[in-house]
Amino acid sequence: MLAESNRSDGISASIAYNVDMIPAHLSQRKMWRIVALFLMILLCFGVTEAQEGVGLYLHTVQPGETLASVAQSAGTTVAVIQRINALAEETLQTGQELWLPARHTAIEHRVQPGDTLYGIAALYGLDAAEIAALNDMELHDLIYVDQLLRLRVVSVDLLKANPFTLVHSVQPGETLSAIVRRYDVPFEQLILVNEIEDPSLLYVGAELRIPGWEILFAPKGLPSVVEAIDLRPTPLREGETARLWIRTDRAFQVSVRFLGKDYPAHAVENGREHFILLSVPVFTEAALEQMEVTLLALDENEQHSFILQAQVLASHFGEESINLLADRLNLLDAELEAAENERIRSIMSGVQPWRSFGGGMKAPVAGSVISDFGTRRSYNGGPFDRFHSGTDFTATLGAPVFAAAPGVVVMAERLAVRGLATIIDHGWGVYTGYWHQDSLAVGVGQTVNVGQIIGVIGNTGRVSGVHLHWELWVNGVPVNPLQWLEEVFP
Repeated sequence: MLAESNRSDGISASIAYNVDMIPAHLSQRKMWRIVALFLMILLCFGVTEAQEGVGLYLHTVQPGETLASVAQSAGTTVAVIQRINALAEETLQTGQELWLPARHTAIEHRVQPGDTLYGIAALYGLDAAEIAALNDMELHDLIYVDQLLRLRVVSVDLLKANPFTLVHSVQPGETLSAIVRRYDVPFEQLILVNEIEDPSLLYVGAELRIPGWEILFAPKGLPSVVEAIDLRPTPLREGETARLWIRTDRAFQVSVRFLGKDYPAHAVENGREHFILLSVPVFTEAALEQMEVTLLALDENEQHSFILQAQVLASHFGEESINLLADRLNLLDAELEAAENERIRSIMSGVQPWRSFGGGMKAPVAGSVISDFGTRRSYNGGPFDRFHSGTDFTATLGAPVFAAAPGVVVMAERLAVRGLATIIDHGWGVYTGYWHQDSLAVGVGQTVNVGQIIGVIGNTGRVSGVHLHWELWVNGVPVNPLQWLEEVFP
């Protein structure tokens, strides 16, 4: 490594190259290339203030990024990135790797009982020799309790800037030290990125960003026929919807397999742009999952396949105890419920080639939420063996129920468990259901607009009182409908 050197003009050069910053997977040939690139950085940056340093980090170009936007995010210039990476043109390709200058910031560590120079270096992911040089010490010098040591760590702004950072959900009995060991990440970086004030206090279910662990959605093996790709929102969550978008250089038929299920792609722009709506079922465990994408050319015998990675997080749904009205206890009959569930599934699993939704959905009633999607439910003191497949809204008896988005009515009838029910098909495998109404205002086959009155609030079916149960299905899977009020699909 290169440490500080004093120039004859009295200005202290602080450009530092830290070998620890190099990812472990790099070959020796690439490491020598980095050294050569570092010499170019010296020419690009010259001398900086002693409080800061410059190193290198590897950035993978994301969909829609340009050289100018990458330079702006990294706090540098297009010219510097071109010189470091020997780029002749400003055009970037999704998945392309770029070396970028990483700003460092100086912090102070107060020596604690039992601390050693090598132990402090390991804690922060630094080099002991660098710490010694920065503090005008020798490696064999003794350190003492309460001594302040200057350290250089990667700027927290840089660590927070990566939207694809792995997220870890804290498990029962887990400590911050255990998480540090698991991911081999510097202790101080984990604290800085997550703004942890007291490392001894961790809550089960808390989500911690792990700096240096990136989840990529455009891998190195991306076929040349793919011009752009995007997945949002990320990370994916249990019980929610995600949209995968792929643009190809010509018409292709696209299919995606995710979580053991095949998903259809909907093509626009003459078959060059493809939208896939993905649903993460309730009870899906937190994990790093793979999406298998297949492209089949429509005009020739050509096929491409590649893998995308996506992190899935648990949603930590709560529990509810429901006390049914006395005359509705018979609606807990397992056979009755199973038969009705199967009929709903058969209707809400169809996929139409057209789409009527877009621009965001609207709330189906002017009321407040009284029960969230995904909660585990117990009825009349029984076991928590059911989950809530929709969202319940409170409102007065007879209040209007509105269509959440344009579509075609595919069910409007009385069911045993769901009472007076309406189902609207919005196309592309998206359906909304409206249960427990007092009366219906639309019929099967009728086209409805967003905000149109389709019925009124009631308490029919298996209920404990007056409310509207609103349900949303995507490609045969019930998902959190409130997400569709906050985010725009596709």
